[in-house]
Amino acid sequence: MSSKETKRLTPFGDPVETDPFYGDEFGIGIHNFLATFGRDTPYRIGKGIQEFVVKSFFREVTVRGIQNVPFVGPVIFVCGPHANQFMDGGVISSFTPRKVGFVMAKTSMDKPYLGRLARLTEAIPVKRPQDYVKKGQGTITIDEHSAVTLRGTDTEFTKFSPRWTITLPNKDKAEVLRVVSDTELVLKAPFADPTSAELLSKGSTYRVTPHFDQNVVFAGVHDRLISGGTIGIFPEGGSHDQPELLPLKAGFSLMALGAMAKQPGLDVKLVPTGLTYFNRDKFRSTAVLEFGAPISVPQEFVEKYKAGGAERRSACDALVSMAHDGLKAVTINAPDHDTLLLIQTIRRLYRPTNRKLDPGENLELTRRLIAGYVPYKDQPRHKALRARTAAYTEKLNQLGIHDHQVNNMPVSTLWVAGRLLYRIGQLGLFAALALPGAIITLPVGLVASVVSETKRKEAKAHSSVKLTGQDVIASWKIIIAGAYIPLHIGINTAALLTYLVYKHKLTPLSALAASPAVAVGLTALGYFTYRMTETLFSVYRSIKPLTIALLKRNATAELRAERAALQHDIYALVNDTASKVLGGNPDQIRLVSKQEAHYNEFMSDQLAKGVVPTEEESFRYVQQKMQPKVGLLGETDKDLFGFDPNAEA
Repeated sequence: MSSKETKRLTPFGDPVETDPFYGDEFGIGIHNFLATFGRDTPYRIGKGIQEFVVKSFFREVTVRGIQNVPFVGPVIFVCGPHANQFMDGGVISSFTPRKVGFVMAKTSMDKPYLGRLARLTEAIPVKRPQDYVKKGQGTITIDEHSAVTLRGTDTEFTKFSPRWTITLPNKDKAEVLRVVSDTELVLKAPFADPTSAELLSKGSTYRVTPHFDQNVVFAGVHDRLISGGTIGIFPEGGSHDQPELLPLKAGFSLMALGAMAKQPGLDVKLVPTGLTYFNRDKFRSTAVLEFGAPISVPQEFVEKYKAGGAERRSACDALVSMAHDGLKAVTINAPDHDTLLLIQTIRRLYRPTNRKLDPGENLELTRRLIAGYVPYKDQPRHKALRARTAAYTEKLNQLGIHDHQVNNMPVSTLWVAGRLLYRIGQLGLFAALALPGAIITLPVGLVASVVSETKRKEAKAHSSVKLTGQDVIASWKIIIAGAYIPLHIGINTAALLTYLVYKHKLTPLSALAASPAVAVGLTALGYFTYRMTETLFSVYRSIKPLTIALLKRNATAELRAERAALQHDIYALVNDTASKVLGGNPDQIRLVSKQEAHYNEFMSDQLAKGVVPTEEESFRYVQQKMQPKVGLLGETDKDLFGFDPNAEA
């Protein structure tokens, strides 16, 4: 071992590999310096940075199933869907009670800033074959006497190795068995696609994918698990914006089984970890993190893994299937994007108006609605509901309003006019308050929006699974904000102090001493402006529906009536299918009680007629629905309506 390699040790004597696990020399120095304050100090700092970013971006993250995370022992967090690129790992790390290091593509770890943060949080770099695919040199043809022999022109086959993969332009693949020379190699099996023969007869271009020994690639993972640590992995591969889970890759099963094969008696648990975002690309949005029941790896799978060959593949496939089922239980899975949009609209129409469901309840309601719709989607009632919901959504789009704004459009012309003037006044006030800090926030917002949109288009163009590329937007907003805000604050601080030095005779030494306070003040002003801008846009969005309610009275009245009729049908259909989805007595586990459902119906009906009902009228209607003869609904009604019929007038 060279002297240079001997010096590459952490303060605790742990070897630092020459493979850039710890990055460049600067990164090694920072890591070692932090570790002098305690072995976990770098991790705690990295996790603190992640928590700051996550809690700044998201208004609320609801965590469910935390009791399912084992307190001790090796754990693999099998995470999905991978729907928000670099943000996903940060959300999980921030709210997981265990110290978790994510398995990360080595190509991502090699990126300067991302890699350093990943190393602080003890991510494990893994070489993925798909990251090292290259265009092959020269062209290839098939030997006329052997379907498994490739001949090359201007090729360098001796740079290849057995088990590497040759891919043709039609995406047909074959594995290399043996390299004979620079211009000849033997395949393990012929190309399967019938069109490959025609391509190879003319001389075809190709791409080559290297093979990496799994024992070497996963060595760091095995060591982490054997030591009782935890890892996180997104088995779908790259991030995406599909409405359901992509097929899971078998890497995590090889990690678990390989570690258990190396260390007899090791008990690795798989914890399905689901992520659900509501407006994932928007600042101050919400998310749900849910941990499923831990999955024990059967010992028989370990024995099959040791046997190798078909037995090993069988064990891996079975473990992947178990993890997939576990992930489906903690995620939202719709068969297509249109169905997901339909379910989201139905959820908005179904949820109660008297209270706000938390993100966890919204997630569970979405799952139940999907379970009650998808198996029966071809039945006449379901098809009719889909058509009517699509028509209602189209009318909302034409008017440029959202569903939650329909019943909030008042029926009194005078009230609408007064509210509109009030909102316009609010808009002017908040704009005036936000203006001083706009010089700080506006450039950052514009740059982040432009760059993230550019990256979205690039991601979509280079991916075969992305629908729109929405999964990369939040990550790039954070990256740009993290890089640009300190620079922008620094420039503005320098500009302000320079102005004071030259125009108001402030001494350079005083300006230097004041610079930290000025930077903090500008940062606080920027944050205040950012939050004020949120309120400003909220007020701005309310002006359009009020204007429509004032100028298009008939259109809004018809829309309220259509919404009320649609709600009636949704409630009826949910009630008819609830027992099939939930089993037993669904009334005991309803997310939206029957009282709340009747309340919603009554309010929508009355608003559709141009009447704003009182709470007492609403209470009497629900009481009649629930108990037609006599009696109160109990304490629930007081909480629901704020009305007590026994109270004195």
